[in-house]
Amino acid sequence: MTKKAISIIFVFFMFLTTSFASAYKSFSSGQIGCSEKDIEVSDLDQSVTSETLTATCKGKRYFCSRTGNLGTSAKQVSCKEEAH
Repeated sequence: MTKKAISIIFVFFMFLTTSFASAYKSFSSGQIGCSEKDIEVSDLDQSVTSETLTATCKGKRYFCSRTGNLGTSAKQVSCKEEAH
């Protein structure tokens, strides 16, 4: 594979990663009260019917989940701040 082909593939995957991260920041934002630009997403885990992640904003961690048929718009989102 040429360097150009590898570069194109890398850029494509970076685009996908950025797009997905933006979607997770979006659904977390309304639940935790932080703007999308202030949220860092980590620990993403996905299945056919649910997604879980850790959202960090302004030094606080939140555990978020989104359940329902992920192929439709009928999803429920919940985020809880980490217990200390």
